[in-house]
Amino acid sequence: MSMALVCQAFGQPIPTQVSLDEGRARFERNGEVFFAQGAAGRGPLGPLAAAGANVTRTWRVTDKTGAFLDEAHANGLAVIFGIRFPRADGRFDYTSAKQRQEHLAHVRRVVTKHRDHPALLAWGLGNEMELGAGDATPVWRHVEAAASLVTSLDPHHPTMTVVAEIGGTKVRDIHAFCPSIDVVGINAYGGAASLPERYARAGGVKPFLVTEFGTQTPYEARRTSWGMPLEHTSTTKAKQYERSFRSLLDAPNCLGAIAFTWGGKRQGTITWHGMLLEDGSKLAAVDSLTELWGGSINNRCPRIEAFETADALQLAPGASFTASIKASDPDGDALSFEYRLLAELPNALGGGNSSPPPRDFSEAVVSSKDDSVTIVTPPVEAPLRLYAIVRDGRSSGAAASIPILVARDIEIAAHQPTEIDEYVVFDGVTENRPWKPSGWMGRREDISIHAIDDAQGEGKCLRVSFDSPSGWGGVVWQTPEGNWGSRPGGIDLEGVGFLRFRSRGERGGERVRFGYGLSNDPTKQHPDSSRAEMDITLTDDWLDYEIPVGDRDMSHIVSGFFWIVRGQSKPLTWYLADIRFESSPPQISESHR
Repeated sequence: MSMALVCQAFGQPIPTQVSLDEGRARFERNGEVFFAQGAAGRGPLGPLAAAGANVTRTWRVTDKTGAFLDEAHANGLAVIFGIRFPRADGRFDYTSAKQRQEHLAHVRRVVTKHRDHPALLAWGLGNEMELGAGDATPVWRHVEAAASLVTSLDPHHPTMTVVAEIGGTKVRDIHAFCPSIDVVGINAYGGAASLPERYARAGGVKPFLVTEFGTQTPYEARRTSWGMPLEHTSTTKAKQYERSFRSLLDAPNCLGAIAFTWGGKRQGTITWHGMLLEDGSKLAAVDSLTELWGGSINNRCPRIEAFETADALQLAPGASFTASIKASDPDGDALSFEYRLLAELPNALGGGNSSPPPRDFSEAVVSSKDDSVTIVTPPVEAPLRLYAIVRDGRSSGAAASIPILVARDIEIAAHQPTEIDEYVVFDGVTENRPWKPSGWMGRREDISIHAIDDAQGEGKCLRVSFDSPSGWGGVVWQTPEGNWGSRPGGIDLEGVGFLRFRSRGERGGERVRFGYGLSNDPTKQHPDSSRAEMDITLTDDWLDYEIPVGDRDMSHIVSGFFWIVRGQSKPLTWYLADIRFESSPPQISESHR
């Protein structure tokens, strides 16, 4: 269908603007207030609209984009129109004038073709393209060039760029380098509920839209001793969707929230992010959001109160394994139970729909009932996952899974919690902290660390130097000293919510990776139970940084903190202070408002 036919069939384009009224940001679409609520994905749009959604989202332009816009508009859904920006990880050079101009030409063609479609709500310029960039400044400068171009071509729809969470200096950089960006799009999962407070503390004043939210990601989840993520039941996930959405409703700068994903995605498991099962049956997250969106529910999803086992999760081939399930239906519908034993996804933490479907071992199911299932593990040595799918016969379902390791003669290390008063890595005061900076890596001869009195009045801090203009180096704080996951001794940090620290560069512009859990290789005998990290470009002023822990497995942390840096054509010096794990969000001081 041509653009002219689309406009003839559906009418004129619908203008949208972002306004600020009495301190509250909002979309105004065709002169009416519009709080964006919906979901993104490949599922059917009719049921999404019937649930009360008013918006969906795309990530890139394909040969099906025009038809998707038509279908969305026919169902009364507006669209955040995504234009892909390549990742800044070596596949695209944001410092290349030639590549930037070619990409801007693509942006011009897309906007010119689709700017008059009445489904259009806003332009989404990129999605998480900052990931992999040591210094993201060239990325943000190109985003600004694109946003300025889009605004000149289409002054009737706002521009937005989308980032993966808001760690480091992302918020500050977008505000500094992208004046033509009207809205900051943020993908947030485990930390979505605290996003309004954290965004304000990071200096965010532009309106923001939560462009992806839902259950915690596989990266944020607790994991087994062999590294596989533990999945919540669909019933528990629904509560996480509800909690996140409620926390955003009254946030002054929030323009709305788009759930992920309307359909399915192979990441973590085959059911991790999906709000729908493979056959299109809805899961409980849809019911929770339907109520919040003001839609009506004719049939509620089944509930899974528990899917658990008393058997060991590590079994030899040919062993018997039994799991029990407790499920019910709020409408009293008769339930059917399907059990599937599948191989874990090749990249369980990453993955995607482009990865091949996992190998099916469901013939291993030897007995199944409404309250239990028994399998005999197949003659393989591999991580597997047992899925339970519950259906009510009326297009509603529930899902849960249990990871299993089938192997011979592998001893899974037990977690060894240690009692400590404070989860402090370094505070410049107490020396007997459990983690020591003992894991020196890379060009160790060019690394130096000294505790000093900071000249800017921050008390005791660490002065860190990497004196090589090339190569790489890093230091890990380990317990016990020199432990790379081969010895017991990790700290049980269950209940913490954040790794926080302060840092500044000698000159500003120093690019450093910070994190914890470096030794989380599941082939280690006593690995870190989880890992998280972020890339930061430091300023010459002290700034507070935090890495959200979310629902990650913090029960065995060997590597309490680490930094890694690559040579940047000159010697580098930076400072660190007050490195600690904390359980709750900090109070916002006046200096951070």
